[in-house]
Amino acid sequence: MGFEIYDAEDNQIYSSTATVTDLAYGETQEVTFEPDWTPPAEGNYTAVAYTMLEGDEDPTNDTLTAQVNGVLLYFYEGWPDPGGDRFRVMICDDDGPDGAPGTKVYVSPVISGATTGAWNYVDLSAQYIGFEDGSFYVFYIQVGDYPYCLGLCVDGAINSPYGTAWDYYVDGDSFAVDDLSWIGGDWLLRAEMVPYSPPAIEVAMYDIIAPVGMFELGETFVPMVKIRNIGTETVSPTCGFVIPDIYSEEVTVTVEGGEIVEVTFPEGTFEAAGTYYPYAYVYVEGDENPANDTMYGEPVVVLPPLGYEEGFEAAVIPPPAWQQYILGAPESPGWQVYTGTEDWTWVETPPIEGGYAIGHNDDDLSYSAEDWLVTPLLDISAGARLTFYHMTYYAPSWTEYRGVWVSTGARDPSAGDYVEVLDMSGMASDEEWSLVDVDLSPYEGQSAYVGFKYVGDWADEWFIDGVKGYGLTIGEMPWDVSIPTPEIEGVEAATEGAAVSMGVQVYNSSMSPEPTDLRAIMRVVYGPTGAIVFNDFRDVTVDPGESRTVYFDEWVPIQPGNYIGNVVLQTGMDPNLSNNMLVDTFTVAAKLGVSELPTTYDLTVKTLNIGAVRFNYALPKASNIELTIYDAMGRIVHGVSKMEDAGYGDITVQLDSGVYFYHYVGGEYTRSGKIIIFK
Repeated sequence: MGFEIYDAEDNQIYSSTATVTDLAYGETQEVTFEPDWTPPAEGNYTAVAYTMLEGDEDPTNDTLTAQVNGVLLYFYEGWPDPGGDRFRVMICDDDGPDGAPGTKVYVSPVISGATTGAWNYVDLSAQYIGFEDGSFYVFYIQVGDYPYCLGLCVDGAINSPYGTAWDYYVDGDSFAVDDLSWIGGDWLLRAEMVPYSPPAIEVAMYDIIAPVGMFELGETFVPMVKIRNIGTETVSPTCGFVIPDIYSEEVTVTVEGGEIVEVTFPEGTFEAAGTYYPYAYVYVEGDENPANDTMYGEPVVVLPPLGYEEGFEAAVIPPPAWQQYILGAPESPGWQVYTGTEDWTWVETPPIEGGYAIGHNDDDLSYSAEDWLVTPLLDISAGARLTFYHMTYYAPSWTEYRGVWVSTGARDPSAGDYVEVLDMSGMASDEEWSLVDVDLSPYEGQSAYVGFKYVGDWADEWFIDGVKGYGLTIGEMPWDVSIPTPEIEGVEAATEGAAVSMGVQVYNSSMSPEPTDLRAIMRVVYGPTGAIVFNDFRDVTVDPGESRTVYFDEWVPIQPGNYIGNVVLQTGMDPNLSNNMLVDTFTVAAKLGVSELPTTYDLTVKTLNIGAVRFNYALPKASNIELTIYDAMGRIVHGVSKMEDAGYGDITVQLDSGVYFYHYVGGEYTRSGKIIIFK
C-alpha cells in the first residue's frame, strides 16, 4: 500500500508505504502509515492512496474514486439588497487545458429557499458524481440580475492557496481565471466527499436541451434531452418528453454504465399560443433512486401572430400614435431620439433594428424626472406578449426606477389607472441590447395602454428599440381620421415637365357626432438625392363617416426618376396617429423622345392595399436583377431573376397577410428589408 500527500503547488511533501499480509477473500483491513504527518501550514492538500499487487487483474480499483456527496455555500447576509433566495451549483472536471475546468459533469436546476448568513447544504448524493483522481471544481451560479441575487461570502482568515479562482460566464458558456487577491480570502464554497459507490442500476435525467425560449405559432420543434447512466450495468431505459396538452412521446435507448447520452424525440408543432411547461423522464426496471428520473424544463412561450410593432424609425418624440407625459421635474428633456452618435450620452452602441431607437438621459435636474412614453390603445388577444430590446448605462448602481405599466382606463398616467407589470430597476444591460418579454395575457379581451416609465435625477440612462406586440393590435379610437388608400392619386402617369395634380383620400371614422378639422400636408422628395421638390398643405373639415379626396397645388417635375411622396394628417385630438401617415413611391417618366437614364442604382418599396407590394428599381446600365422574398420561417415564397436594360422598372408581388423579408440585387446594388402585409 502507498500513501502520498501533495501541497497546493503539486509538490510531494509526504510519502509512505506499508505491506498487508494474509488478506482473505472479501475481507477489509485498516492500514496505518508511518511516520505521522503534521501539516506545515494552513491550506489545501491532496492525499493519494493506492494498492500494488503482482498479478493484479483489475488495477482500475486500486485507487479510491471520490464522490461529491454534497455542496456547502455560505451566502452574505444583507448584500446585495434586496438579494434573493435562488441559485444553482455546477460540478466540473479538471480536464480542460492545464487542469482548467472542462466537462460540466452536473448542473443543478434552480434551487430556491437559500438562507443568508448561514451555510446552505445541497445534497448531491443521488447524483453519484465521482472522480477517479479526486480533482474537480465546484461553482456557484448566480440566478437573477443584481440586486436580485445572492452574494457568496469570503473567509478573510483563510487565504486561497492558489491565489485564484475560476469564473463561469453562462451567456458565453466560458471560463476565466479570477484573481482572488482583492478579496483577501477564499470563497466559502465547499464540497462534501465520500467514497464512490455507484449502484448497479441507476439512470437519471441530466439535461433538457430543447425546446427552450420563444416560438412562433405553427413553428415546429424537436425535443432533445440528455440522460445519464449512473449505474455500473448497461441498460435500455424508456425516455419520455411531455408538453402538457400538446405533446407526449417516448423512445428507448441503450446506455452503458457511467455514460451520458443525448436523446432525440419526434418532431412536434406548436399549434396554440400560450406558455407551456415541458418535462422529461426516464425509467428502467430496478432503478434504485426514482427521485432523479424526472426533470422540468424552463417555460416555453408560443407567440400569437405579430399584430403591432414600433421601431422608432420616424425619428420623432413621441413616436407616431404614442404620447409622452412629463410628470416630474418640468425641465426634464424627456425621452429623446437615439442613433448612437448623440452628444448627450457616452453610449455608442447602434440601434439593434434600423437606424433609430429612443433613450432617456441621466439628466441633472432640480428633482427627479418622472417621464412616461405611452403606446396607442392596444387590443389584447389570447396569449398576448409585448417584447422589446432595452439597453442601460450607469445601471443599476445609479438607477432610481425603470418599469413597464398597463392602463385599461385613462391614457394619462396622472389619472392613476396604471398598474405595474414589470419592475426593470434591477435589470441592467449596460451598452448592449437585451430582449425583454412582457406577458400581457392576463388582459385578454381588453384594450389597454402600455407605458414605459422612467424616474431619476442624475441617475442611469435607458434605451429602447424594436417594440413588438404579439396578439396585440391597434384598438378602436373614439376620434380617428385615417388615410385608407396607401397611394397618392394623380402620379400614375407623371411625366417630366408636365403638371401633376396630386391628391390623397382621407376618412373620418370618429365615433363623435361632430365633424373633424384636419390639416393634410404633402411633401415630395427626389429619391436619388433626398431633395425636397414639393411641399404643400390643405385645411379641411370632414364629417363622421365621410371619405373624400384632398387635392394639392399642381406640381411640375423637372427631371425623371424615382420619387417618394409623404402625406401626414394633423388633428387636435386624434390619439391614433399610426394611420395618419402615407409613404408612396412613384416614377416620373422622361419626356417623350428623351432617353434620359438614371445615374444611380436605386430601389423603392411600396406596400399596396390589395395584399401586394411593388418594387420600383432604377438601373443606370443593363444589369441582372434578382429579387427573393422569404416568409417569417425563412422559406422562399417568391423569386425573380432576369436581365434588364438600363432605365426604370417595377415588380409587383401578391402576398398573404404576414411578415416577410426581401433581398434585392440589381447590378452593383443590393438591399434587404422587411415587409408587413395586412389584408
